[in-house]
Amino acid sequence: MVSGSERKGAISIEHVRRVFDGENGNPVVALQDFSLNVEPGAFVSLVGPSGCGKSTLLRMIAGLDDPTAGVIRLDGKKVTDPDPERGLVFQQPTLFPWLNVHDNVAAGLVARKVYKERKSDVDAFIRLVGLSGFERSYPHHLSGGMAQRVSLARVLVNHPKVLLLDEPLGALDAFTRMQMQDEILRIWKEEKITVILVTHDVDEAVYMSDTIVILSPRPGRIQEIIQVPQKHPRARNDEDFLHLRTRILESLHFAKAPEPLEYYI
Repeated sequence: MVSGSERKGAISIEHVRRVFDGENGNPVVALQDFSLNVEPGAFVSLVGPSGCGKSTLLRMIAGLDDPTAGVIRLDGKKVTDPDPERGLVFQQPTLFPWLNVHDNVAAGLVARKVYKERKSDVDAFIRLVGLSGFERSYPHHLSGGMAQRVSLARVLVNHPKVLLLDEPLGALDAFTRMQMQDEILRIWKEEKITVILVTHDVDEAVYMSDTIVILSPRPGRIQEIIQVPQKHPRARNDEDFLHLRTRILESLHFAKAPEPLEYYI
């Protein structure tokens, strides 16, 4: 395993704007004048209403999409194309169904023609995500949580500086989701990489992140940046945890007093 202490992973997002072509040729502004600096090794969550540009921003950091204006840099270098140093994990595992766990994890190394010299990394990262013994299993034999672990290992085997997570736990049941949150935190600490997580789950953001960025409705802008002072591991029923959760919900305008209900019999 390559030591994470030598990695960097500073992300600079400078006045980024992203405009899409909408229906009837009307432009849709997804992000407007978005600027953010992320320190190496930070764990940042992006939260906000649907359509505010969270996933769009993640895709631009990954190099899968280009800003309409502005620039994104990793360690001072402009992001222009996809690169293994920026690994993206989607909500669905998107594994190759014809490949077993080992070969799914190795697929990127094979494509880059570095598998022979990095073969030991495949087994190392399968162990890291807790799937030892399942190397020869195929995706249809795996649970949702196990398949998502394979997706993580497939990205991590490239030794990325940045791990980008686009609601990777959204399709899992509540218990598996909490287990995977702890696994991702363990990997983050061990690998010492920068993590940016897109999530609609406020509890998940508070539990995992050291910084939470709240985006406004479209066009997405930074509405508020909240630093999470609690150290890991965090208790989900802790008073400070619940206070911060309420604060974020209020910022998102979801924590409103309930409307009075009328009942008719």
